[in-house]
Amino acid sequence: MRKLILLGEGSFGPALLDSTLAITGLEADEDTFAIPGDNVDRIRQTMDSICNTVHNKDSLLILCDAAMSKAMQEAWLILEKRHMIERMFIIAGANVPCVGAALRYKDQIASDGELSQVLLAEGRSGLTPIGI
Repeated sequence: MRKLILLGEGSFGPALLDSTLAITGLEADEDTFAIPGDNVDRIRQTMDSICNTVHNKDSLLILCDAAMSKAMQEAWLILEKRHMIERMFIIAGANVPCVGAALRYKDQIASDGELSQVLLAEGRSGLTPIGI
């Protein structure tokens, strides 16, 4: 099983999850977490709590706004402290199609590499140039 974590500066994580659910009609499960990035202590506590729910074969899929945002840096520190770095992968620049695919396929596609390819393709499909 994978834990899906949406994280970014300010309200990025919760807003992205809410938008995705409203647009797609999908539902988040108990292994989906949207963390506000405006409070360092809350990020640390939430990440630590999520790490407590990770079992032997579980992994973490983190979709964030920017890989080196302050919120992501705080999450990384907890993951490093809890020895979870090797059990996670991150996609930065997440958008609604990417999150929708993550909700649909996070537990259906076993390979992290294959899942990342699907998520990246879906994310790219949501990019639309206008006025060019």
